[in-house]
Amino acid sequence: MARPINPYVAGAPLRGKEGFFGRRDILAWVERELRNPTTNALVLTGQRRIGKTSILLQLQRSLPTDTFFPVYFDLQDQAARPLAQVLADLADVVAERIGLEPPPPDTFDDQGRFFRETFLPRVYDAIGPHRRPVFLLDEFDVLDRGTDVPLPETAAMRALFPFLRRMIAEDPRTAFVFAVGRRPEDLSIDFTATFKTSLVREVWVLDRESAEELVRQAERNRTLRFTDRAVVRILGLTNCHPYFTQLLCQRIWEQAYRDNPSSPPTIDGDAVERAIPDALRTGEQAILWLWNGLSPGEKVYAAGLAALSSEGEDVPEERVIQLLTSHATRLHTREVEEAPRHLVRRRILEEVGERNHRFTIDLFRRWVRANRPVREVKDELDRVEPRAEQLYRQGRRAFERRQWEAAARHFRRALAIHPSHFRARLYLGEALLEMGETEAALAELERAYELDPDEAKFALARAKAKTTRTAPTLLVDNRRRQVYLGDREIRLSPLEFEILALLAREAGRPVSKKEILEALRARGRANPSVDAAVYRLRKKLGESARNPTYLETRRGEGYVLRNATYVP
Repeated sequence: MARPINPYVAGAPLRGKEGFFGRRDILAWVERELRNPTTNALVLTGQRRIGKTSILLQLQRSLPTDTFFPVYFDLQDQAARPLAQVLADLADVVAERIGLEPPPPDTFDDQGRFFRETFLPRVYDAIGPHRRPVFLLDEFDVLDRGTDVPLPETAAMRALFPFLRRMIAEDPRTAFVFAVGRRPEDLSIDFTATFKTSLVREVWVLDRESAEELVRQAERNRTLRFTDRAVVRILGLTNCHPYFTQLLCQRIWEQAYRDNPSSPPTIDGDAVERAIPDALRTGEQAILWLWNGLSPGEKVYAAGLAALSSEGEDVPEERVIQLLTSHATRLHTREVEEAPRHLVRRRILEEVGERNHRFTIDLFRRWVRANRPVREVKDELDRVEPRAEQLYRQGRRAFERRQWEAAARHFRRALAIHPSHFRARLYLGEALLEMGETEAALAELERAYELDPDEAKFALARAKAKTTRTAPTLLVDNRRRQVYLGDREIRLSPLEFEILALLAREAGRPVSKKEILEALRARGRANPSVDAAVYRLRKKLGESARNPTYLETRRGEGYVLRNATYVP
């Protein structure tokens, strides 16, 4: 007997009527507004994986063809391409749907003149005077995302906005429906200008009746039976979210048919519970996409709330902030304090009472708690300023190549932009320590320790050990003209000894090169090479100028001898 077909579709956009549930109010709203000749731009907003693409595809399928000519077009990966190429691709899609010969790609320009003045009139002639072209533009907010690569003015990210503004303002016949994954207030000024006359509708979860119909579709194809308790449990975990409901039901179905049952299995509450771990593993890439749409501060707050809350539980903001601060004081920032309001607007959280919050979708809460603990998420706050993060990464590359000075320079530049960049400060301290600048290293590492004791404690301990270690005493016996490092005698040339003895008499005080030269000349040395003698002294003492224990060079001051005893 052939294995039955799993009716649940998780993640893939639904092009046909099968598997598409609810949304009748949104489809009706779009059709009603587009029938008004003065309305030519609609915006559908909603978080990722909420079903915006499926709605656009359903509009292409269901808008009355005697009144509308709908064309779906995905803008994903189009931001960096020249506008002429994007419009040429759009024209290909339009021409294929009408049955026209598409124009050669090189006839399109980056101002959109050919598309607007030549191609669209051909479309109007082909579809007749009573049908309205409707461009259903998906993933429109990809054009609002930053890029590290400078883009020319002809790139779609820059050129499409003025083109669309002109189309919306000057051509009332053509209409646009934009699908946007962020709220209008989160978008740039270009988006605000483009959408200023648009009508906006939020896409959110299914109504309860449609969500239950989605769950019970396996009963219609006679492959599963659900108890009422199981349906309530599924919708409690997903809050009627279409993607999460499809995902959980898909994994329930697969587990039910793992042993090839001879009759349709009955799904109860226990079967739902057993499918949850599988659903979270299988849907991780889609859940990650939702997670990655959050800002750094939002991720930190969500991780804290997930650590404190159980299913359906609301938690006061102050408890979440206390937990985050107990992990590291650097987590108590303005971005984190403002995060719950933004998360509520994004529908990740819902507010219960005054300043209490819980997750809107418990499956997402479970994934965050299991996969994004606070200790792993806290570095997200370093990414608040992208330029600072870029400089930090350049510094890390130099640090890993042991290019300490270059690394320190990049870390300092990152901190100038974002003073709270913890990792830049921590690694700056480490680089300074390697350069022998122990006092400066200690200062940076102590500041890092104040921000996050757990992360900085080992680096700080290493720095303190390096500065407080007991070094053998350097004994300079002027009468016997002998030098001992601990119990080991150091053999020096007469010039080397005279310079060392002079510095030992002034131990702890900088002695300038001029003073040394004057003292040596007074002893009858005409043109002594002080620099070469100091270099040989350091080699015999077993140290370097970069990280000295005994003989330190202070720029602009001279030489200082430390850890030395002088016997007159």
